[in-house]
Amino acid sequence: MPRRLSMDLLPPALRGRAWGLWYQYVNRLLGERPIRFLNFGYAPHHPFEPIVPLAEEDEPDRLSIQLYQRVLMGMDLKERHVLEVSCGRGGGAWYVVRYCKPLMMMGTDRSPSAIAFCATAYGSSNLVFRVADAEKLPFLDDTFDAVLNVEASHAYPRVGRFLSEARRVMRPGGVLLLADFRPRTRLGRCEAEFGGAGLAIEAREEISLGVLAALKRGAQVRWKLIQELAPRRLRPFFRNFAGVPRSRVFRGLADGELAYMCYRLRRPLLTLPAQ
Repeated sequence: MPRRLSMDLLPPALRGRAWGLWYQYVNRLLGERPIRFLNFGYAPHHPFEPIVPLAEEDEPDRLSIQLYQRVLMGMDLKERHVLEVSCGRGGGAWYVVRYCKPLMMMGTDRSPSAIAFCATAYGSSNLVFRVADAEKLPFLDDTFDAVLNVEASHAYPRVGRFLSEARRVMRPGGVLLLADFRPRTRLGRCEAEFGGAGLAIEAREEISLGVLAALKRGAQVRWKLIQELAPRRLRPFFRNFAGVPRSRVFRGLADGELAYMCYRLRRPLLTLPAQ
């Protein structure tokens, strides 16, 4: 059973509360450890896929950074206003600032402990973090040129509300760059929600094989961290959360029950009147 489905039977409000408490707990366990990413990562698995160069100090996070590179799909964010919703421990937002040169980068997360870590871990005049709910973003309409959301929406109780909020805070012509896993049988419903929120699918790609390759390469580090930090009785859930081999989510990706997808969703420049 995939990671998300363990909480699916809860009512939306309780499910959102449960995920919020879980991420707060994970961040408290991690504390001040220099762990900047919690995503599954991505590893090129095709011989013609380019390996993007990174600064030496970023090489330990290469797998997680490569997921962001894949999500960005070659987007030019230079001199743009960018928002990352559910930024976690801020590594992705920091990567965007250093390598993509936006005019302003805002990272939000519902976990106060994650935002506290970000506030002390990163220093840049054009990078700001704040606590915020993905389904009720505290920004004015038409504020950002691009919105990022990486491996987070599966935990939202009402994904449609997040999509509508992302569209609202984007400027006309702006993009939502979204990556996450879903049960394959739910992809059609998921993509229908994009249209329901007024977002058009401009690019769509399944990257499950690259995510699986990254999970295999990073398995030893993840296992060690789980053994160091997780209480024994909670380790099965941590293994599933981390996607280590033999976990339910890893098997779901391997057997095709789950699909890890990347989307570029565009807010139209013009809103056509209702017929």
